[in-house]
Amino acid sequence: MTSSSLFSGPWRKPGAYRGLQRLAIALGGALLIFSSVSFAQDSEQSDEPVNPRYVPTPAQLEAEAAYSEGMYLPFDGKNTKAFESSLEKIQEEVTDAEFTTLTNAIDYLLVYDLGARRDPEVLYKRLDGKTPFDVLRMVKWKAGRP
Repeated sequence: MTSSSLFSGPWRKPGAYRGLQRLAIALGGALLIFSSVSFAQDSEQSDEPVNPRYVPTPAQLEAEAAYSEGMYLPFDGKNTKAFESSLEKIQEEVTDAEFTTLTNAIDYLLVYDLGARRDPEVLYKRLDGKTPFDVLRMVKWKAGRP
């Protein structure tokens, strides 16, 4: 194969090269627009859980019955102080393993919940009225052993 054959062909025409440039710019712009629209939709705050398709099975609900009563206390997410006081009440009622799992799940949501945007105040409002079991369901975790 000679070097002249590499540089011959339809792409050597000046109009074809400009056309490829325009096509690449148009595709890049379309990709940028569609990705920003998708991100804007994902970042809107909603009351939906992180995993809305997760529905606990009857066996999981039965297994949850063996855990502490504190796992059924709702969070008060009106503000940071109220959330922390409800978290303290829950801590008094649950075992150490359950509380560790719960706080790890809250930390996980703070980082990975797009609706919270890594803002604790926003996350606390999203968790308002939810129980520790609801939080664990949001991240698909199981509570610590009773």
